[in-house]
Amino acid sequence: MLNRYKNMVVLSAKSAEDLKEQIKSLSMLFDIQAMYASGGRHYAYIIPDRPVKLVKRKPVKHKSIESMNEKINKE
Repeated sequence: MLNRYKNMVVLSAKSAEDLKEQIKSLSMLFDIQAMYASGGRHYAYIIPDRPVKLVKRKPVKHKSIESMNEKINKE
């Protein structure tokens, strides 16, 4: 039998509302193993049904709508 906790993911946030939003944004099936607050932060330990690889990405600066409209109108 495989260890069910091998793929455990820990989510943390400054407030309970932020943690709730993080959990709502997940687009996979998962079980919440534990949720608690400690030292002013809130934590949730989740176990996804499939392995997950978390990747932190740098924010991408998108062009403004006005500049995209100008480009389209020029063509």
